[in-house]
Amino acid sequence: IAGQMLYGSGLRTAANEEAKTNSTHLPSYTVYNASVTHVVPLPWRGQKLLLGFDIINMFDEKYFYNSGEGSIGLGVAHAGMPRSFFGRVQWFF
Repeated sequence: IAGQMLYGSGLRTAANEEAKTNSTHLPSYTVYNASVTHVVPLPWRGQKLLLGFDIINMFDEKYFYNSGEGSIGLGVAHAGMPRSFFGRVQWFF
């Protein structure tokens, strides 16, 4: 079992085109991720199977990491990843 916490302090940006850089910022955010893995030994020459399950953004935090202004983003804001679930299987041979 593993966990991860990611804190974003909020993107610094200009309030408008005439304002100085970093005159305002987007709200801060915290994202929590979790992962569970289990290794299953296989009967063939030390082979094993790893099974994993991941949850990204467990509490479905809504945040933006780009406001879409300036040269990055080409005028389109980018939101963070919504709550997502992933399964993994690895075969070690």
